[in-house]
Amino acid sequence: MGVCLLAAQGDPHTESREQFGRRASLWPGRRGREVSDALLDLDRLDLEWQRAATSRTGDRLFSLRLPAFLDQGAQESVINHVGELAISGDIRLRVGGRHNFIGEPEGSGTNDRWLTPSQMHHELQVLTTRRSFTVAVPTETTLQDLILSGSVAWWEAVVPLTPTVPGAGAEPDTSLTLTEDAPIVGVIDGGYRGSRYAKAVAWRQTPPLVSDHAAAGDHGNRVSSIVVDAHLWSNRLSLPQLQCRIGVVQAVPKPGSGIGLLDADIVSHVEEAFKAHPDTHIWNLSANIDKDCDDYDVSDLGRGLARISRENNKLLVVSAGNRNSAGSKIAPPADCEAALVVSGRINDKSGLVAGACAKLRVGYRPEGMLKPETSWFSRHRVVGGEVVQGTSFAAPLVSRLAVTLVTTSTILTRILLRPYYLSHAI
Repeated sequence: MGVCLLAAQGDPHTESREQFGRRASLWPGRRGREVSDALLDLDRLDLEWQRAATSRTGDRLFSLRLPAFLDQGAQESVINHVGELAISGDIRLRVGGRHNFIGEPEGSGTNDRWLTPSQMHHELQVLTTRRSFTVAVPTETTLQDLILSGSVAWWEAVVPLTPTVPGAGAEPDTSLTLTEDAPIVGVIDGGYRGSRYAKAVAWRQTPPLVSDHAAAGDHGNRVSSIVVDAHLWSNRLSLPQLQCRIGVVQAVPKPGSGIGLLDADIVSHVEEAFKAHPDTHIWNLSANIDKDCDDYDVSDLGRGLARISRENNKLLVVSAGNRNSAGSKIAPPADCEAALVVSGRINDKSGLVAGACAKLRVGYRPEGMLKPETSWFSRHRVVGGEVVQGTSFAAPLVSRLAVTLVTTSTILTRILLRPYYLSHAI
């Protein structure tokens, strides 16, 4: 009740910014301090105006919140004042879940038609329960007047989404400086086709399980480019400067190819590659079956890959899978107990690890396994300059780091690497 009484003292329409700010600072609690600070900070007003997104008609967009008055009359007075500004055309409102501004016809980019006062009144009733709304303001002076009117308790600019591009500038030099002793990651994917990384290909498993025509070649090329020189392609991300060679296992068909592979065929082909290349210890698999792992049973593919990994002393790094309409839990073979399963993270503007990737699948899954075990950047610039996102592109970051640890450490073995990595996981 104190907020209501104090807010009613004085006329906010005639008070100066300083007078209203001083009065707001007397409001009890945190709200008064927030309002006072927001109203008296002219520099912030200028900055937020510059940052604000622009509507289709050129107005600047802001999010506002009304004060929470206990007195119904006071609450209606504030709502009516906002409505009067909208009806007069000084501002435009968007309330609740509407996609268009009040006063704009659906699908229109102009404000040549406004709702009648009765329609406006109906829409404004939403503000009695939902005090937050978006406002389109034509000038900075109008925004200032709205804030000083006493009708706003909190405000900020609606800032347009500007995704941080993971890389910029010219593409990395095609003249690789890889030596013959550069570490090798076995890439189980759609193969690698192209000349750019021909020198980075240490070996190819032949014959391929999937033909060139049916293989997911584009996906294989992208994953391979991350293994070889991710830090050069995604040069705005905080990545270790590692360069690796690749071993090519062409075993993943492209979507829509109509190729159906038996789990046993995949396991057998990968096992042949394991045995044919005993000096390749880290293997990347950025492919998943498009379904959730079972709550209780490990998939045949996951179980088979775990068996051959242990028998041949290899470490598989597997993507967790991408969330879609088919499910949100980790996808086989991310239920491979012996594998290191990798999920995705986004980056902040400084190129550091930030929140979870929107495409990631989550654990836990069968037999009490805690999957995925780790995560890293999932949005990258890749060969060709395209920006892609998914857990498929986080896994090779872990693979290239793992193979570097194996080849540079005299202590770590493949058996010890997985727990070592987990103890330092992101």
